[in-house]
Amino acid sequence: MSKTTITIGAITCCLIFAADCTADLLLDIAADPQVKQLFDAIQNPKDQDDVRAALDALEGEPTEQYILNLFAANIHAKLGEIGKEKMLIVTALEENPYIVSAWIDLGEFYFLDFDPTGAWFCWDIARRLHPDHHLLVKTSTLEQRLAKKYPYFF
Repeated sequence: MSKTTITIGAITCCLIFAADCTADLLLDIAADPQVKQLFDAIQNPKDQDDVRAALDALEGEPTEQYILNLFAANIHAKLGEIGKEKMLIVTALEENPYIVSAWIDLGEFYFLDFDPTGAWFCWDIARRLHPDHHLLVKTSTLEQRLAKKYPYFF
């Protein structure tokens, strides 16, 4: 098994079983230069070329390609390629429907596309999978604010 495969497997573990990720595993993942380049391009892109380079780095045929597709989806979002982003997230969820962060991202996509029903459907699935997931804080805050402002809908 190559280091890339191990890294992808470790990322998969952290995405699906976030509570089970050890600090050592997270440090090993963060130390990988390809992972660092990928996260830097996603979180702090210098320019469009930087983002495209990270996207190119995701091409390959590891057994967990759907995990790489989730990262690619975030990169496509930064490039404004929203349709591609949604397709990659849906494809990843078809492969593995237990990725909480993918359901949250898909919900945000629907919410920004003025489809609150689709958004809440995705967020409810994420809550069923992992009710205390840290990425659901934003959703819970929005829901509390809406419940306070429009109590007759809740």
